[in-house]
Amino acid sequence: MSHKHDNSQAEDDDNPNGLLDIIDMAPPRVDISSITHYVDVPLKVVSLMDPYDFENFIAEWLFSKNYSKIGRIGSSGDMGRDVIATCPKRGLDYYQCKHTSTVFNDVGIEILKIIVYVGTGKIPCPSNYYFVCSRGMANKWINGIDKKELKNIWINWLDDSTSREVSDLKKSDLQLEQHIENFDFNSVDYIPIETVIDEHISGKYGQFRFGPKCAINRKTPEKSIRNDEETYVNQLLNVYSQKELKEINASNISDFELYSDDLYHQRVYYYSADSVREQIQNIFTDSNEFDILKEEVYEGVRETLLMDHENNWKRLLSTLSQASQISVQRSKLSSMYNLIGNQDKKGICHMLVNEGRIKWS
Repeated sequence: MSHKHDNSQAEDDDNPNGLLDIIDMAPPRVDISSITHYVDVPLKVVSLMDPYDFENFIAEWLFSKNYSKIGRIGSSGDMGRDVIATCPKRGLDYYQCKHTSTVFNDVGIEILKIIVYVGTGKIPCPSNYYFVCSRGMANKWINGIDKKELKNIWINWLDDSTSREVSDLKKSDLQLEQHIENFDFNSVDYIPIETVIDEHISGKYGQFRFGPKCAINRKTPEKSIRNDEETYVNQLLNVYSQKELKEINASNISDFELYSDDLYHQRVYYYSADSVREQIQNIFTDSNEFDILKEEVYEGVRETLLMDHENNWKRLLSTLSQASQISVQRSKLSSMYNLIGNQDKKGICHMLVNEGRIKWS
């Protein structure tokens, strides 16, 4: 929601803490009589929502998180916040929910609002400030967040901006430079809409929004290493050995609790991805779908692989962390059927190791 500057003074007088317009929410209830058909394209469902319903959708998702209190801002003067969630351990998290027809690019003005209203004491300082955008966020802002360069990108935006809203906000804060310096830009983050959908579908409200979820029966790792696992497992053992400066192999890995546990989790990821590959062959006639998925994962982690890393252990962890963040919407397995989770994307990295496209050393 955009801030209406001509109304802000009246709102500020009536609402000095920026909290009186919050509508506390009980866990949502769904009118089952309104569920009339099965929906199998989650992104389309989200795209057809109006902004108000999209905010409710995000609030439903947040009720699956460890928040003690969730509220929506009940007026147009949201001061850069649509949903506020309280965590007992870390305090307030703000969610800016943007339902748009195109990729959202007006990130700069929303950050400026938070800086001004927190700096002038009109709203409390959040622990985290999240963007959730129905069509995604512009790449320059995502890259700024991911690379910890958001402050520089934002300051360049502020210097170049000629909008009246920006000018008015600047004038309203006589100590803006100090408030910018005090603001923690690392508290700003984005959550891909695919992540929200995936977690929402698994929650108690998911079936009402999206219909029953297609299910993949994930296998668990066998006790012994299968032939198709030998390549990626050997590379993992080499990574562990380099980190410890001693040989770690299948015979002695149980002596190293950290790596024994990690190897098990890596095998879980591989088995999860392999379960998808195996089962979709019995569902889809298009045999290229899994190859498209693998290509999406590879392109999503390629730059992380090419970066300089302190050691191969750091390369492994950074790459798998990046894999869990990427969007794989070009694959129908994700965009239409929402079958792909973080374990699958990490497991595909090990498949790419088997194919020689990824190497940890």
